[in-house]
Amino acid sequence: MPTISIIVPVYNVEKYLRQCLDSLINQTFEDIEIICINDGSTDNSLEILKEYEQIDQRIKVINQENQGVSSAKNNGIKIAKGEYLAVVDGDDWVEPDAYEILLSAMKKHNVDVVMFSYFRNYGNVQLEKKVFDSDKVFEKNDCANLHRSLIGIVGQELSEPQNAGKICSSWTKLYKTDIIKENKIFNIDLDIIGTYEDGMFNLEYFKYVNKAIYINKCLYHYRKTNENSITTVYRPRLQSQWDNLYDIIKRHIDENGLGDDYKKAMQNRIALDIIGLGFNVLAGSGSVMHKVKEIKAILQSAQYKAAVKQLDVKFMPLHWKVFFICCKLRLSFPVFFLLLIMNHLRGRV
Repeated sequence: MPTISIIVPVYNVEKYLRQCLDSLINQTFEDIEIICINDGSTDNSLEILKEYEQIDQRIKVINQENQGVSSAKNNGIKIAKGEYLAVVDGDDWVEPDAYEILLSAMKKHNVDVVMFSYFRNYGNVQLEKKVFDSDKVFEKNDCANLHRSLIGIVGQELSEPQNAGKICSSWTKLYKTDIIKENKIFNIDLDIIGTYEDGMFNLEYFKYVNKAIYINKCLYHYRKTNENSITTVYRPRLQSQWDNLYDIIKRHIDENGLGDDYKKAMQNRIALDIIGLGFNVLAGSGSVMHKVKEIKAILQSAQYKAAVKQLDVKFMPLHWKVFFICCKLRLSFPVFFLLLIMNHLRGRV
């Protein structure tokens, strides 16, 4: 039985797949299995996977019709045999000693999950993205805060709203496979919730985390491209999909008897998501007036109106404060133009 199972969902990443696979087969820690799920790629991704399967017996290739990244990950999890589990997207890559470092931390501190930092790569630019400021061990009470933060941020955390969801990704974690399988933790179909399948996976997983550790080393390379940006294409169903997401999170809070801070985090999340919905409006077709009208409808909807009303902006940086005051006042034109500026700035790495 391998020590670590690495799940690699693959969809039309022929340009980057070799770099990903090379980074895995050349790990300093060798007792791994690499489960690659080709999710109906229409390029040469499957051929590359089969080539590498012949080169390295640790690689297992699953070929499926296109069902989405959640299905691909879930099918990988089902056949994973390792004691520990990691996820690597097919267009990303990892540092050569990543799993040696992570496994050492997992065993030394006897934790349920290891978290770590990553590089964001855009063309020739590489930026370190630190999740926390230094190495840190999280005991049970701290793990409860991590669990809550997967729903949303509260209080002074709102001073850095750009860091909401900073621990949501699955590719910056090493998990225990038993926790996943015994508790039947799987990824929710993105067709249902629109985004945040990693965050929802972690929300379930962190229910069972009693001790965690963060390693302040960048061990993963996240490739930022226009192709993998969720704001490149207008998504007409996004608002209704996020309604589904909110319903699932609210049910999670109720069924697990979670406290008021979780409910506050939920409301803050809904308020902050106005930005994501706004970016989606900008990605659509239609005139400026049409887009302003769509933003007005969002600001006037009961759910977002209530969430924004309760949002405490006192901790927020000035530009965020201005934006959400405009949202509170339902000033559609200023909100639209502030979104244009924010969307332009977020195009940078």
